Amino acid sequence: MKILASAFAFVILACAPAFAVNTWAGNTAEDMAEEQGACAVDAGRFCGGNTVFIFEMENCLKRHIRQLAPACRQELTPTDFRKYHDEEFDPFDP
Repeated sequence: MKILASAFAFVILACAPAFAVNTWAGNTAEDMAEEQGACAVDAGRFCGGNTVFIFEMENCLKRHIRQLAPACRQELTPTDFRKYHDEEFDPFDP
């Protein structure tokens, strides 16, 4: 029983970072589709459009950030998480 509990705890701890990244960063299929739509032309022009992994494509596009179309540049800039909330975030507000 102790081994089963340890194995379960290990699985939970191993999967926790993946869940945290997905929920915190907001990387949904919809977000990725918006990014791909906004950056398709720039990806073909600057990166050849043939990289296999999405992070390779993002890294390539970020190397050319000043030459990208405004819509693509906006998709690649860090997210302002306050836009998902109605009121401004105040870390000192209880």
